[in-house]
Amino acid sequence: MILTNKEFDQEKFYEQLNKMYETRSIDPITPYCSHLQQQVFQTELDTLAKYNLRKELNIKLSKYPSEQIETASNKSVDGKVDSSFTLTKAKTKETYYDYKNKKRHERKTANAFLETILTKTNLVLTYPHQQDYICQNCGAVVEKQADRYYCAYCSTEYKSEASAYLVSRFRIVNSMKGLGFLGFFLIPIVLFSLLLIFEIVPADSFESLVKIFSYGLASILLIALIIGAVPELYKFIRHNRILKNIKRKDPRFSKTLLSLRVLDLLQLEPELFSSSDKKEALISQALGFLIRDHNLNQTTEKLILECGIDGLKIKGSINRPKLIEGIYKYKVQLYRAADTVTKAYYEPEQYTCSSCGSHETIRHAKWQICSYCNNKQSMDTIDWVIEKVEPI
Repeated sequence: MILTNKEFDQEKFYEQLNKMYETRSIDPITPYCSHLQQQVFQTELDTLAKYNLRKELNIKLSKYPSEQIETASNKSVDGKVDSSFTLTKAKTKETYYDYKNKKRHERKTANAFLETILTKTNLVLTYPHQQDYICQNCGAVVEKQADRYYCAYCSTEYKSEASAYLVSRFRIVNSMKGLGFLGFFLIPIVLFSLLLIFEIVPADSFESLVKIFSYGLASILLIALIIGAVPELYKFIRHNRILKNIKRKDPRFSKTLLSLRVLDLLQLEPELFSSSDKKEALISQALGFLIRDHNLNQTTEKLILECGIDGLKIKGSINRPKLIEGIYKYKVQLYRAADTVTKAYYEPEQYTCSSCGSHETIRHAKWQICSYCNNKQSMDTIDWVIEKVEPI
């Protein structure tokens, strides 16, 4: 099912995203984004400001002859959250300037996909009711005031959740990323074509030369494959064995959800990279990971991941920053409470209070405080938390 413009105006969101970088403020995108995504954008702006950098983002959407955007979406509905995973084809250009307005880095993506995850709740209040909304404190009927509900009798306020689709994740994905190695296989074909066209090699000896080169290249590739594949094959087998062990304890555990969780945490805490290799990072996407180790005791469950990250590293002084684009490998250590499991309906913005059962919004990295009963709950009882990040 495709998301309609009435449900969420993509073009307007991209316009406001451009304006966010122009004004260096998240105010333009606040009406369109969830609290978590606002935090991610704010963290990026703060990191740029730390190095006296500013960013320009230009997005040119790909459209059909009918002027409709080339986009595809998949909507899913459960008893609590409506979600829409949307991919939109576009061309993008990200340009970074220093305080002297000198260009420091530019990244053009001709075959980009704008990956957007949108969510909205099916519940209007923390506690749903069939008819009137009743105050959980005194039992009186509450009245709607803007984005909240207010009890005139005991002055209790209730926060209403998002009733329209909001962006809970956004990233620009290069659909051709990692395919550059294919050019390596075209070099011999081009080389032999030139030798034949310009008659550098006689036609009668050309076939034997091709055979010699082919056998030599095949031997080199085979040796390289054996040397490289054996350790990676061992890691892959170990990774799948660990996955099976985790799923015995947590049947709903998902590698995809874990990947999204790790990306969220790394985007929100770029200082993790500074503490590990003295550099800062702006992350655009996680390319995947392998689980290297898993440990479960009576109180804590721990994971060690080998994670590949595509992004920009910033190093150098504040007045002369240097941006380096690349794919970097890190060892990421995660932990959660031993009895914590993946939620039936996974939504990174929400959790259920362990004290009163209230359906709450996640607002902090380490601790959550229930808006109804003020119960303080550690984040490791809700989801995975990063303990350490080290370069590989």
